[in-house]
Amino acid sequence: MCASDRFRDFNKKEEDFGTLREYNDYLEMVEDIIFNLSNNVDVEETNSRIAKYKEKNREQIVKVKTLKRPLDGSIFFFCLIESGHALLLPTSEPPQGEQGGAGA
Repeated sequence: MCASDRFRDFNKKEEDFGTLREYNDYLEMVEDIIFNLSNNVDVEETNSRIAKYKEKNREQIVKVKTLKRPLDGSIFFFCLIESGHALLLPTSEPPQGEQGGAGA
């Protein structure tokens, strides 16, 4: 239940906040919302929280939509993690048992 469209209105970036603490609080709030909806925890209360956020931030949401600013990568990442759809990225190290280079 973690579609990026649902979280498109959570479009704030670090520069939208006066302090790093305010930005981190915002990210924690979004993470809590994603967790709750992904795990069916307090769904009614969480949906109410989303509605309140959208009402309080309506002006900025409309402004950003007209600018077509992309969804914040950190929110998209939280969404993927909580929904179990995160991709594992390859590392620069070969898997255990494989050896690279000449003379192997």
